[in-house]
Amino acid sequence: MTTEVFFQRCPRVLWQGDALAPPLARLPLRAGYIVFGDLRACLDLGPEFFKAAHDRLAQALAVPGLSKGKTHEARCRDFLGEPYDSWNVAHGTVDRFLKARFSLIEVMVALVEDQVATARRAAEEASLLSKLLRAPDGALEEAVRALPLAIDELNARFEDAKAGLIYRDGALHA
Repeated sequence: MTTEVFFQRCPRVLWQGDALAPPLARLPLRAGYIVFGDLRACLDLGPEFFKAAHDRLAQALAVPGLSKGKTHEARCRDFLGEPYDSWNVAHGTVDRFLKARFSLIEVMVALVEDQVATARRAAEEASLLSKLLRAPDGALEEAVRALPLAIDELNARFEDAKAGLIYRDGALHA
């Protein structure tokens, strides 16, 4: 099952030019650190998580891989941190380049939302949370508190960079 990602849902051109201004150029990696740092601190975002995110976007982009990193986590991080090069045909336009990276952010945050929802259901059914969450005591509450804060931070970073994007209801919106 392929789920449409941001770049597929947003055909209109949002960004133009041959170069990226610094706030927008750094935004994909800065937004990624919300997942790699803030959310990872309270959730077990292991190899399966990054493989799922990587593979979902690679399939949507119809490419074999997002970058040449040794692990799926490294591939995701490298993809987000890669600087735009107008001479690199694989990058395409500034618009396509940014939409692809923001699509990875969208996929990762949506996967975290799914993971938290799954943990909530498991807790309600008195199932063990140890598979999804690191710390057994209070971990679900921490994850439930951390996710909205992380999404607020993501939206603040989009606003600071004047990207014209907002993440809500499991998807990016322009």
